[in-house]
Amino acid sequence: LNATTAAANAFAVTVAGSAATVTGVTVNGSTVEMTLQNAVTNGQAVTVAYTDPTANNDANAIQDAAGNEAETLAAQNVTNNVPDSTAPVFQSAATSNDGTKVILTYNEALNAATAGTSDFAVNVGGLAATVTGVTVNGSTVELTLQAAVTNGQAVTVAYTDPTGGNDANAVQDSAGNDAVTLAAQNVTNNVPNSSPTIGAIPGTTQEVTTGVAAALPDFTVNDADGGNLTVTLTSTNGSISGVADADAGTAGIQITGTAAQINTALAAATFTATAAGAATVGLSVSDGIAAPVTATYNLNATAPVVPPVDPPVEPPVIPPAAPGATITNPDGTTTTIPTGTGGTTSITSPAPGSTVTITGSGDTTVTSPGPTVTLNNTGTGTVTTTGFTGGSTLNVTGTGSQHIDMTGLQPGDVITINNTGSGTVDLSNLPDGVVVNIVGTGPVVLNDNDGTSASVESMVPSLLANGVTGDGNGDGTPDALQSNVASVPFLETSTAVSNPAGAPPVFISLIADSKDGMIDTTNNLTATLSNVQQLDAPANLPADLQMPLGLISFDSTINIVGATATFSLFVDSSISLNGYWKQNTAGVWCNLATTIVTEGGKTRLDFAITDGGEFDADGIANGVIVDPGAVGSMPQSIVGISAVANNTGFWF
Repeated sequence: LNATTAAANAFAVTVAGSAATVTGVTVNGSTVEMTLQNAVTNGQAVTVAYTDPTANNDANAIQDAAGNEAETLAAQNVTNNVPDSTAPVFQSAATSNDGTKVILTYNEALNAATAGTSDFAVNVGGLAATVTGVTVNGSTVELTLQAAVTNGQAVTVAYTDPTGGNDANAVQDSAGNDAVTLAAQNVTNNVPNSSPTIGAIPGTTQEVTTGVAAALPDFTVNDADGGNLTVTLTSTNGSISGVADADAGTAGIQITGTAAQINTALAAATFTATAAGAATVGLSVSDGIAAPVTATYNLNATAPVVPPVDPPVEPPVIPPAAPGATITNPDGTTTTIPTGTGGTTSITSPAPGSTVTITGSGDTTVTSPGPTVTLNNTGTGTVTTTGFTGGSTLNVTGTGSQHIDMTGLQPGDVITINNTGSGTVDLSNLPDGVVVNIVGTGPVVLNDNDGTSASVESMVPSLLANGVTGDGNGDGTPDALQSNVASVPFLETSTAVSNPAGAPPVFISLIADSKDGMIDTTNNLTATLSNVQQLDAPANLPADLQMPLGLISFDSTINIVGATATFSLFVDSSISLNGYWKQNTAGVWCNLATTIVTEGGKTRLDFAITDGGEFDADGIANGVIVDPGAVGSMPQSIVGISAVANNTGFWF
């Protein structure tokens, strides 16, 4: 073509249906090149048209080298050779209807080769969701989730382009342009709502009693969507209790929360029928979206059976008993029995819980399984307890001048003596382990046969700050009632017998068969104490051995010949000591103390002696341990071993 050609206005170019401005025209061989003001982009539709400016051959037209003009050209389609360099653009995201997928939609078809699961971040209900697969379907990317989304859950999705450049392992279009990184985008939740359900409604009618609260079956509600529910309970011919009403202004009882929370509340519900006849409990559950689901549970109420009322039974009127008579109160009710003036009247009250009151002047023997006996007669009364197995309680009240002997109690029983009369209650035969509470002011004999009078033992300071005087070891039982506990006043001098010289008194408390200062009830050994007394310290003591209380002498009788008995000794904490000292058969002073502790202002020493062993003074395995020993102090030996009953360590 001729280099001189038509002007720009001779050409008409359209791009995507709109006119494009031609800014220049050049001829290159057989081609005419038009320069556009705006570049064409990939995929745009382009046309071109040409109008010959004159009818004749004209140098200002398209013409060949010979001057022949090209004809006018109607609009012709132009092949668009502009390559695709535009990244696909994200349009929207939504879940599949079943909630198993999150689907991302872009503005153009995508390459089947795409990004990996780790390049996507899906969040469901505020928690990260695991993506297990990625597939491309046209212009969409489908993410398969490990756990399906449920209705109403908030969902977001984000995508990270794995590399800075175009990469086959990324979301890209068919031309290989990578989609850009996508910040978290909201996902439309297309999962439809599931209606809640009600379960465990029995098909049978429950029988209930009017006026009596009856437990209901374990009704349950469930919601596949996991949202909050509202349950309404209603009833006919009765009322529902045991559950709180969340909305008192609405008919029925309203319970709100998750299915689990509501099921917990329903488990506590009870129904009380008002009258005999049919009754119902209705349940309605709503998730606020679907229509409420309802169920009805049927009940049948009957009136309670009223047992016949027996006429009152008048207590039997019993005439004064003849001497030697035996009277039985068979039903255990309270009966007052006047005794005769001579002989002995025996009264048996076999039913536990009986109350027997005895008046008159005759002698009386009461055999009672407890728990209350009151003696008002002036004769001799003997209360023999039966049916007590340890741990039982007996209350005995004496108001007259009678002498009351107590027998038949067992270790662990508790007896309360309220003697307000002038007679004496004799507790000298009680076994060890009986707990006695004395609340009256009348005389009570407490003789435990340990050689120390009850009046003396009753003065020992208590081990406990809030304890009772007379309980030296703090076990809750007066020492005067325990034959294996002896509390004795000693003089604070080593010569209490030969030269007391006005030494102040100080109590010691000795316990036989002990464990940590208390009577040991875990073994088969029983022990009693007798002849507990203070002796002078020996004249030939080692110079460094101090015995501030002299010797403590006692006998202990045990029920197993040759056995080893454990003893505890409480002394005032002001006494200086570091052991319990005894001479062995070789004449060496040994420390038998295995424990020395301070308790309640007193020092407790624990030691053991074997019947017939080297520290048993009689040297014979005969069931009697004879012990003169001493609390005292002596510098620790070079051996450095505290001697015990079988130890050969010496102390100098």
